[in-house]
Amino acid sequence: MPDGPYPFENPDDRIADPEWAYGPDGGFDKGVVVKDSGKREEFDSGRVRDTSSGKINYTRVFDGPMLSRWAAHLTRAEPKYPDIAPGVPNWTQANSPEEMERYRVSAVRHMIAWLNGEQDEDHAAGVFFNINGYEFVKLKLAFQAAEDDMLAHGELPPVRPVPYRSSVPESFDGPRPGGASDIGCDCH
Repeated sequence: MPDGPYPFENPDDRIADPEWAYGPDGGFDKGVVVKDSGKREEFDSGRVRDTSSGKINYTRVFDGPMLSRWAAHLTRAEPKYPDIAPGVPNWTQANSPEEMERYRVSAVRHMIAWLNGEQDEDHAAGVFFNINGYEFVKLKLAFQAAEDDMLAHGELPPVRPVPYRSSVPESFDGPRPGGASDIGCDCH
């Protein structure tokens, strides 16, 4: 048996072993599978693929105006709440029940303003922003609780299956967030 994390003489042999696959970190992980419905779609070119039936179609979010309006809302807020590191939006630093509640309260306020037809800002986009922020923090807290429980029992937590930013990398020497009041957009 060779030294290292993989039981192969030649690392390229991993490709032929169906129990090993590329994992989320780009390396090979045992147990990662390619899901298969058992149904096939054949194209005129002869190419064969698993069907897309029953799978989430993420392109549906592009229908209608809200994705563009939500992106514009985030873009307008960026100068006031700049990324805390390259590619790390300020709002993703929220990590407490208090911040989650702030998102909920702001979402309700924007919803009432939208229902009342107020036009002073894009309240529909504000609803989207705040619900997304709430759900982001809820997921972050759930992962943190599960990880804390695993660590308390001497287990290593798995790789997170969703995008997640827990903190600014230590190597980053730019500006850092000043606290909970710095998250989000002008949605309070």
